[in-house]
Amino acid sequence: MQTKTTADFIADLKAKHGLRSNYAVAKFLKQTDTAVARWAHGKGSFSDETAMHIADLLDLDPAYVVACVHAERAKRTEEKKLWEHIATLTMGAMVGLMVFALASLPFLPLNGGVRNVAMAEPMYIMLNLLRTYWPAFLALLVLAFAGRPRHDPREK
Repeated sequence: MQTKTTADFIADLKAKHGLRSNYAVAKFLKQTDTAVARWAHGKGSFSDETAMHIADLLDLDPAYVVACVHAERAKRTEEKKLWEHIATLTMGAMVGLMVFALASLPFLPLNGGVRNVAMAEPMYIMLNLLRTYWPAFLALLVLAFAGRPRHDPREK
């Protein structure tokens, strides 16, 4: 899996939240329009705090977004590779958790097994979604681990 840049995250924010301009993004994030314009044109990167806020707005793992930002900031190739690897592992771990949840489905009761009545309906919906879309989750798992960087002992 390839890491994203600050500009990619800005584009994702625009698409997800219907923001049409950098000015709209700036107002949405409570940042200056100059800062957002720099990010959108690849001239700078988020602070870790902003990266975590962006992750929340995009429903992404904050560790993934922070790792991507650090990879973008890295000056040395080895440092960049390390942060890219961390970002890949973070996304792989999320997919792994989804697969674990899918593997657990046959053992979870759909009716009568949920003690909290308020949780019964959401649990039923979630389990049905997972049962219906398990091939997509499996494909995500394969994609997450297919792009994982390999360590070459000959590299220094």
